[in-house]
Amino acid sequence: MMRIKFATCLAMVCIMLLPLPARASNESVTLITGETIEARFLDHYWRNGQEYFVFATPSGATLELDRDRIALISFRTFPPRSAAPPLAEAAVEAEPNNGLSSANPIEIDMIARGAITPAGDVDIYRVSLPGPGTIHVACTQPDDLEIQLLDSRKNVLRKSGLTLSDEPLEFSHDVVAAGDHYIRVAGLHSFIEFKEEYRLKVGYTQAGNDPFEPNDTPQQAAAAPLGRRFDSYISRPGDLDYYMLCVWEPSTISVESTQPRDYYLAVLAPDGKTRLAGGDLGFAGERMSVSWDVHQPGTYYVLMKGYSDSEHSMHEPYTMMISVEPRPVR
Repeated sequence: MMRIKFATCLAMVCIMLLPLPARASNESVTLITGETIEARFLDHYWRNGQEYFVFATPSGATLELDRDRIALISFRTFPPRSAAPPLAEAAVEAEPNNGLSSANPIEIDMIARGAITPAGDVDIYRVSLPGPGTIHVACTQPDDLEIQLLDSRKNVLRKSGLTLSDEPLEFSHDVVAAGDHYIRVAGLHSFIEFKEEYRLKVGYTQAGNDPFEPNDTPQQAAAAPLGRRFDSYISRPGDLDYYMLCVWEPSTISVESTQPRDYYLAVLAPDGKTRLAGGDLGFAGERMSVSWDVHQPGTYYVLMKGYSDSEHSMHEPYTMMISVEPRPVR
């Protein structure tokens, strides 16, 4: 949207004659006095700590109002919707859907249509995910909307950033468990009515299968598949993968891996805490290798984790091979 700059004006309402085309419109702005003015919303901006909204009237004039004088802004209408059949069939929102308990169900990869009307309206959709994976949310917007992803406890997991009105709102978020999640669509300003419809689409990519989970502690450590390569995942921030191996005689523990992110690989002592060898040995795509000569029998551990919370992937596995080779006793 083209931003229009205005000269400093001390009046609360400023009308300037500009060559804007007249246009039949159902858009209007209602003042706190109760007066309704037919006008098309153009833009808004801040000046000296005050928010201003800019409109075009049918005569071609430009109307500038400060926020304190506005009770309601109504955007362009579209043909009225009939009583909505189930969302899964018609992909049209069915009011009321302002709360989690009344959320409209939406299928993965289906497009839902709705509108934020009247002012202050909120539309909530429920999507059921079959397991851990990445949810993708995209929404074409008529004007400034905000999209939020919530869990069943109403915690906001992710929300959209601010974009121009003709740009799609979209984001992706990793979810670590199956179950219901919710998409909340609302206006950035509760006093603005968005009668023009939006289109919302929810996608989903299932996480890779990790047969070793849960193995987040030494007590949960998975039995290491010795002498063969296997795949696993650091699937979330803070994910830890422990592997256990029993050594009965003096031996050399060797570990090799390649990883999609910057990961940390180490061989740990029987207490599951003391690092014997390894650490941050390589970056994404690089081969890491570590070895340690064991002199005392016992249970030892191999630990793989992200070097930081941002280093993880539930879709790209790391590949590891662990071997234990007896050493000749001298």
